[in-house]
Amino acid sequence: MSIHAQPGATFEVGASGLASGLVGTIGVRIIDTPTGTTLLARTTSGINEQPPGSGYYTVTLTAPTAQGTYSVVFDTGVISPSTVRVVDLVVVGSLLTLTVPQSVRDRLARMTEAGSEPVLATADLDDLVLLAARRDADGLFPDDDDWTPTFDYNAGAAEGWRWKAARVAAAYDYAVDGQSVWRSQMFEHCMEMARHYARRIKGSLEIGTGALTRNDLIANL
Repeated sequence: MSIHAQPGATFEVGASGLASGLVGTIGVRIIDTPTGTTLLARTTSGINEQPPGSGYYTVTLTAPTAQGTYSVVFDTGVISPSTVRVVDLVVVGSLLTLTVPQSVRDRLARMTEAGSEPVLATADLDDLVLLAARRDADGLFPDDDDWTPTFDYNAGAAEGWRWKAARVAAAYDYAVDGQSVWRSQMFEHCMEMARHYARRIKGSLEIGTGALTRNDLIANL
């Protein structure tokens, strides 16, 4: 998967398909992709498993201050294709003035079932549009003046389903009028949809269940 952030801004990133119960052991780092330089040394601080037992871990980090492409690398303390997850991070300038056709938001709304619980609001869809924006065929970033609108809808949809999963992660199963509401099942459905779209992200490779990684990075950790 790939996410976008503004220079120096905080952002949330997650990794799925790992063993459960690794809080305090699982670590994360940020690497400059072109050079392989580590910008954020491996840390286990602030990483949470949501919900407990799910194998889905999230952390809030601060983006590098320079525009460019980076890799957010999670590992369980063991370096192998099955224990490492890599998320591409693109640091760009302000995207607040990005203007796109309504059809882009509508397509993401359909792909994420935005109107179904847990609902994604209009502001959520606007954020997903920004996350789905990609460099165009000429290598221009979305905030460049001559950028040709280019989107990876699968990346936006995958992130949207992760957001939906996060909104039910802390909830619990309960009964209403004699009928059970299985929040845990809703969480699993959202994560399965996220994995479905993540497998289709352009330029990404899945290794194992829900694993997005690159062997070139793993070899250098």
